[in-house]
Amino acid sequence: LRLSRATALLVGLALPCIETWRRWGMFSDWPSWLDDFIAAGLLLYAWHAGRRDAALSRPYLMAAWGYTFGMAYMSFFGHLRAAPAVDPSGFSTPFVLWFKGFGVLLALTCLVLAWPAPKPSLPDRFSGQN
Repeated sequence: LRLSRATALLVGLALPCIETWRRWGMFSDWPSWLDDFIAAGLLLYAWHAGRRDAALSRPYLMAAWGYTFGMAYMSFFGHLRAAPAVDPSGFSTPFVLWFKGFGVLLALTCLVLAWPAPKPSLPDRFSGQN
């Protein structure tokens, strides 16, 4: 949970900066960058919710990482489909795909880390099993 929270803070701060730089001058195409700002806001809120007790941030981390994973998944495969097109950042398509693929794996990993561990089941005293 601690790693998921720390990564939420890091990604929540970095994502809007990267997306603003990447799409500088393309503000009229707001649907293309607004999702990154929503993800950053959700991640920062999830981190903030657990300031005093990290366990309180678990449901918010799960929601934030779930949203971020879905967004990154669509971004990665959308870019893969349009691979010949030039990215607004000017970076090569392989680099952008690698970066987005890393984001997909990072979001999925942090989602799994935020998932609660199953509670051990209690023995059923009526079935005779201990």
